[in-house]
Amino acid sequence: MASVPAALHPDAALPNPPNSTPWCLNGSLPLQTHYAAILKFSGVPEQDVLLAVWRSQTFQPAHYVARDVARSKLVICISCHSGMLQAAQWVLASVEQEVLAALQAQPCLDLMVTGHSMGGGIAALLALMLRHDPRLSMRTRSRLRAVCLAPAAVLGHSLAVACRDFVVSVINNNDLVPRVSIHSLSTFVHQVAAASPLQQAMAALARL
Repeated sequence: MASVPAALHPDAALPNPPNSTPWCLNGSLPLQTHYAAILKFSGVPEQDVLLAVWRSQTFQPAHYVARDVARSKLVICISCHSGMLQAAQWVLASVEQEVLAALQAQPCLDLMVTGHSMGGGIAALLALMLRHDPRLSMRTRSRLRAVCLAPAAVLGHSLAVACRDFVVSVINNNDLVPRVSIHSLSTFVHQVAAASPLQQAMAALARL
């Protein structure tokens, strides 16, 4: 089982996950649960989890950085339901030291950003910022990819088109969240209003 700080959990026998923050995610599940999930489902060895920030609050989403040696990837993973652009800026500030150090030590690593729901939207924004970050080599920037799982809509049409070469959205069937935006909601409201019997009657009277 993954470990947590002894000060937080007196019965913990192992040292804290590397570079992790001593908090329960959203104040609910213990640290062992989240850390063990990373190790179990990603298959990444413990020593390759370079940073783990478990505390999630407004504009400061939980996230971690892991090195996938088998696939030559450096992965930034975001879990969030509480912020967008400011959250992406905060994640960048949080991970930049570990990411730059890892890429300097192993320039062959490809950088990948991923997240789910709002975390997916933040991943797209973070990828956009990293794509234009002069601290990264041209190779790293050109090979950067973002895989966004059911992401919240965060980009306008023109910016989305500009990102299509390095941002991929994975959406399950008719999932509503990725399709909700100011434009889509405005269109929906106008269509519902236009379809109402009162609106149709008023339109008919106006034609008389």
